[in-house]
Amino acid sequence: MTEDLLKRIEELEEQNKKLKERLRKRNNHSVIKTKKKDIVKYWTLLQDECGLSVDWAEAHERCWRCGHKAPLQRCHIIPDSLGGKDEPANLVLLCSRCHIDAPNVESTTFMWDWIRANGTAIYDTFWSLRAQKEYEFVYGKSFAQELIDRDIVSDYDLRLFWNLKIGRSVHHFAHPWNNESTDAGLLKMRLDEFDKNHPVINKKSEAFREKEKEFEYFILKVCDIAKKYNFDVWEGRSQNPHSVTVSSWIDRNKKNRISIKLFKGNIYKACFTDEINPNRNKAKDYVIELGTQESAIKFLNKELEKFTNEYGMKEKQKYVFTINPIFHLRDDEE
Repeated sequence: MTEDLLKRIEELEEQNKKLKERLRKRNNHSVIKTKKKDIVKYWTLLQDECGLSVDWAEAHERCWRCGHKAPLQRCHIIPDSLGGKDEPANLVLLCSRCHIDAPNVESTTFMWDWIRANGTAIYDTFWSLRAQKEYEFVYGKSFAQELIDRDIVSDYDLRLFWNLKIGRSVHHFAHPWNNESTDAGLLKMRLDEFDKNHPVINKKSEAFREKEKEFEYFILKVCDIAKKYNFDVWEGRSQNPHSVTVSSWIDRNKKNRISIKLFKGNIYKACFTDEINPNRNKAKDYVIELGTQESAIKFLNKELEKFTNEYGMKEKQKYVFTINPIFHLRDDEE
């Protein structure tokens, strides 16, 4: 009985193998044997990464067209059905979404022209930018101008805007992602929700905007210093805006938490704290008067260097929570 069952399984496996081979021949699609690492190695020597959506150091895991981290597919430059060869010179690496959009023409140059024309300077922004282009096509007005008209101009404003709760969307059948019109529709829904919550726009004063810019630049410097000494970063939100805490915990006897806040008149003050979240600090806690931004930066660098020299450095940063996500830890740095 067992022998008959095993024999039947072998027969079914053989039938399945033959069926797959017939399907492969019917689709005229041969299995690509060239390895992804060889494709990266080949093009690294021939194509300058300047102007691409991906750095060559991450070309094995990020799509060469959109720059998003995703499982990559080997895409023929000249299609297999048009005689394109299975070799590094005829292959690029794209995510499944971009692979569908990729050109299928008998040209050795157009693929790279297409990839470069789609280049973006910042990772994970490609599809957002495409949605904004679609929005402008539909309404004849740029999405950026829509934000400016509503006085949504700072990192803090944008964070509140993107956190608005709006209606839902769905994917078309068999599509694992939103199309560009759906993403553009979500932008319109978000603007409508903002208008509903803010029927009258009360624009912030010029002095307030200058203070925001001052602190945004300060956060940039704080993140640079914190990265140097592997300190974690947490920027204050609505409960305590214009504040930031940097912290390091090696053990219960080796810890350091410093919070700095920008007060009226662009005066910086600091305090040593037990809180890693600056939102839990109060204005009266900031008892160390630092003065200018330059003085605050020098103070922070001195204190972090002092702590590191005395207790050593953590192996790596654990988190960087800032209003502007551009400063956040990347996946490969966590």
